[in-house]
Amino acid sequence: MSQHYVKVAIGMTVITVAVVYLLLSGTTADTMYFLTVPKVQQRAAVEPAVVESAPPSATPYPWTGAIDVYEDVVVKVAFSEPVTGVDATTLTLTDAQGAAVPASVAQIGDYTWGLFPHQVFLTRGETYTARVAASVCDFAKNCLAQDLTWRFTITDTPGGGKGDTSIPLGGSRPAAGEMQATVRLPGPGEPSGAGQPQALKPDAVLPPATQTARP
Repeated sequence: MSQHYVKVAIGMTVITVAVVYLLLSGTTADTMYFLTVPKVQQRAAVEPAVVESAPPSATPYPWTGAIDVYEDVVVKVAFSEPVTGVDATTLTLTDAQGAAVPASVAQIGDYTWGLFPHQVFLTRGETYTARVAASVCDFAKNCLAQDLTWRFTITDTPGGGKGDTSIPLGGSRPAAGEMQATVRLPGPGEPSGAGQPQALKPDAVLPPATQTARP
């Protein structure tokens, strides 16, 4: 009796199978023994991860076109999700002459950032322009499509002014009818309040749960 060996490749596994030859009565009878191999399981296909591609939205305070704003206002921007790149160079304020207003910028809520002018009290009756740079991005590297800018006007009444100074919890998306910072600025000849989404609410009439001391 003699036997030979052959190699059978299954997937990445090589298996040796013995082929045995039996000599019977001067004739050759071939008897082959097979090794049963379990079926190789194929690896399940992995679905590609869904990557968020939409840039974050931003809701400003004061609202675009707001008038009669507190003298000691803290400009705020509430984003719809966590963002990176917000600092004193990407969240800025300029006066009516286009001069930069020195200020500090800090995160004051989950997704909300505030700009604190160094002079504390802004000029009564003056219109200011706030800007968020397009380089602000979410953590998936989706950046704002363009700079977001809006204007507001300080009250001309000593100790006057109005606004909602509460800080939203979590992300903030504008409610129906509420204006985002992405809206255009009032054009030539339009009143400063053009496009204002709703009447601003004095702190005194805010519900107790949201009433806060003005920054």
